[in-house]
Amino acid sequence: MKKAYKFFLVLSLFFFSAYSHEDIIGTKDFGNVKVRIKTGYLYEEINKVFLFGEIAEELAKKLNYTDQIFLDFDHYYLDLCEKPAQFISFDYGNNGTDITYNGLPEKNLLEKESIVIRQCSDFFDLQKTLQLLEYAIKNVDTIINKQQEIVYNKNYCKWKIKSIDNELINKIFDYSTSNTVCSLLDKKVHLSQNKNEISYYTQNEIFTVTHSTQKQTKEIIKLNDIYFIYKITPETVILFDTRKSFYYINKNKISKKHFIPCPISIIEYKPYNIKKDDNNISFYYNLILPTKSDKWPFKSIKIEHYYSIIEDKLTIDTTDIGL
Repeated sequence: MKKAYKFFLVLSLFFFSAYSHEDIIGTKDFGNVKVRIKTGYLYEEINKVFLFGEIAEELAKKLNYTDQIFLDFDHYYLDLCEKPAQFISFDYGNNGTDITYNGLPEKNLLEKESIVIRQCSDFFDLQKTLQLLEYAIKNVDTIINKQQEIVYNKNYCKWKIKSIDNELINKIFDYSTSNTVCSLLDKKVHLSQNKNEISYYTQNEIFTVTHSTQKQTKEIIKLNDIYFIYKITPETVILFDTRKSFYYINKNKISKKHFIPCPISIIEYKPYNIKKDDNNISFYYNLILPTKSDKWPFKSIKIEHYYSIIEDKLTIDTTDIGL
């Protein structure tokens, strides 16, 4: 595997506003593989699909495919996506939306028609992505001949695209995973290997959080998923594995798993606002509640939860203030 890339994203380099004032788009090229993700905030899903791009480039090499490939991820970040969608096309990479930039029609993203794998979900699966791509590389002529124009107006997408039949796509996942894909899943792919930094690598769809020094890299914890990382310093982070649970990590030491109490059944979909001083961390969000006033039917209440770092031992005691 070639040298890993660093994807702790710099907003000014990788992103531009699109679709709405909240949504952002990130793109990155890996040889003949272009990856794009649309999401609402700097979720870790961004870095993860860029790792997918690096592995997808390796798959293309193993299959001797040198033409352009486009992996397009639409992140449904508001809640769990009940019906994730996958599409396989051979086109210029546009979604056929009515959105324009600077008053001009949407331009072709790709210079020529190419393999396009589109996915819409709250969570993207590496194995499924590689299976879709492997099928597409081996069946380009079938895709060109069988794709038809469809309109997809679900999960906040408004797409007018071409794709092969969804039933055919679903059958791809029924096939046994090829040895080629299995070998790629078994490789360690690092987000970053910089010294004096908290990072992680993926292997067999498990994320291993690491801390590297000049002498060694120590594995801290293995997680099924990483939802969001708040970096205090390169060696001190708050790592959310879900929307409501997190770890405090300082170099190679890690706190126990903590949960943010939520007074409502619907969890805040955006990353929490986080504040930190020398001895405390707090998470806050604004809860919108109905009122009995016709003039002011709703009111906003700030809910904040405090966590104390005791004597720099990375043991976090919890005092919750709010509902």
